[in-house]
Amino acid sequence: MIRNEQLCIGCNRCNRGCPVNIPVASKKQVTDIRCMTCLQCVDVCPVLGALDLRIHVPPAFKKEKQALEQ
Repeated sequence: MIRNEQLCIGCNRCNRGCPVNIPVASKKQVTDIRCMTCLQCVDVCPVLGALDLRIHVPPAFKKEKQALEQ
């Protein structure tokens, strides 16, 4: 989960919406292993685009995938 610091208004609704109490509003990127990607933090956020789910693909995996496709 990525938090756009320019769009975030600091209302902390994402913190209150998180069922496992991750302090989403204080992080630029949520990497906590407790995160279940339930998206409740996104659902309660009043600002469209302030929170975004992105899946991180390590560069080594990208290179391996490209090699297999050739």
